[in-house]
Amino acid sequence: MAEVYAWPEATLYLWSGNATATAMIFAEDVRLTIDWRWEKRQTFATAGGIAGRTRFTLAEKNVGLSLGQAWASQEVVLFLQSATAFNAALSGSSLIQTAGYKLCSAVCNQWSLAGAQGGIFGQRVEIMAADVSAA
Repeated sequence: MAEVYAWPEATLYLWSGNATATAMIFAEDVRLTIDWRWEKRQTFATAGGIAGRTRFTLAEKNVGLSLGQAWASQEVVLFLQSATAFNAALSGSSLIQTAGYKLCSAVCNQWSLAGAQGGIFGQRVEIMAADVSAA
């Protein structure tokens, strides 16, 4: 079952594990997705009349962050392609801060750059993380 949070605009702050390197991305069309996969175990009623039980055990949790349009410096690209995981803080950029989340042990799955004539280059970023929590 997936739970999805979306913002029209957001700011993403990135930092390394020991906070020696930091970066910031301004983004639009932001989507944070959390997928849980559960294992279901069911026991049946016994001969003595004791009712069976159903237990759910968390088998896997996947956290994904998609930035549909991102603006950032070239240093961010270097940061995203580093060989180590990073942490990130995501917050809405509107007048009403809708939500804030922290991503732990994140890595970049995909980065792309696109430009249009007469416009500036825009970036698209896909990130996955080990876990997420409310900021």
